[in-house]
Amino acid sequence: MYIGFGRMPSTHAYRMASVIVEVLAATRIRAVLAKGWGSLPAEASTRDVHVVESAPHDWLFSRCSGVIHHGGAGMTHAGLRWGRPTLVCPVIGDQPFWGLMVERIRVGPSPIPLGRLNVDLLKAALRELQSKSLQDNAVALSKNIQMEGAAETAADLIEAA
Repeated sequence: MYIGFGRMPSTHAYRMASVIVEVLAATRIRAVLAKGWGSLPAEASTRDVHVVESAPHDWLFSRCSGVIHHGGAGMTHAGLRWGRPTLVCPVIGDQPFWGLMVERIRVGPSPIPLGRLNVDLLKAALRELQSKSLQDNAVALSKNIQMEGAAETAADLIEAA
């Protein structure tokens, strides 16, 4: 599982890290926890939680069972491109929209605003992320995304201009 909130600052980094570590220990799910600019503490590292400064998403997401993030358009695309069910924990801007879209197309549970993240909500969301139906839907969507070639098409259009 990948968990990271990108450049989203958090005044509650220690509380968030505590919730995440507690839930992962209780559910026996291993995860990579990206610090990003959110200043998640390195002390969150445990046997099952590996805290990193950053990681190449294309490489990492293809190896994860799911993705939990803030819901920026790029992060949402990156996780779904690799067919990973996604939980969006929005903070600002368009992030709530992407969280609702993920839920609407059934590739992730209902979004949980980052400020409301707690043990019970995260446990329930992790159970849902591991459901066969969400996994199957995410894989089916990824096949469509990969066939589309949107990034390559965009690059071609930009270079042709």
